[in-house]
Amino acid sequence: MESQPMNKANDDSAVLDKRADCVGDKDIILNPKFEDGVRNWSGRGGCKIVLHDSMADGKIVPQSGKVFASATKRTQSWNGIHQEITGRVQRKLAYDVTAVVHIFGKNVTTATVKALLYGFKQKIIAIST
Repeated sequence: MESQPMNKANDDSAVLDKRADCVGDKDIILNPKFEDGVRNWSGRGGCKIVLHDSMADGKIVPQSGKVFASATKRTQSWNGIHQEITGRVQRKLAYDVTAVVHIFGKNVTTATVKALLYGFKQKIIAIST
């Protein structure tokens, strides 16, 4: 089946088929569990990426795999862990994205998780609060 851009006329099953055909066995996120350290990842805004096997006296552990990453030395709210995926996705196709985010800090009661999309203009989308 040929991948085509989705439109309002497509039903959910067609959308899922097009996503599967587009992506196939190709990984969009490289080194997602940090098996190879921080290879393919960078700190956006000059923050540093630190790998951990646990934090907070063992209360925070990887959901899967052996380690997880945290962003340190953040000076702005938009600083964080980043991976360039432009060459691994196609325009006008929808992608499901899943991430596990844990907010850790003193007196933190709320946080907003955002994704930054590049194109002709940068667009920041709030994913969760």
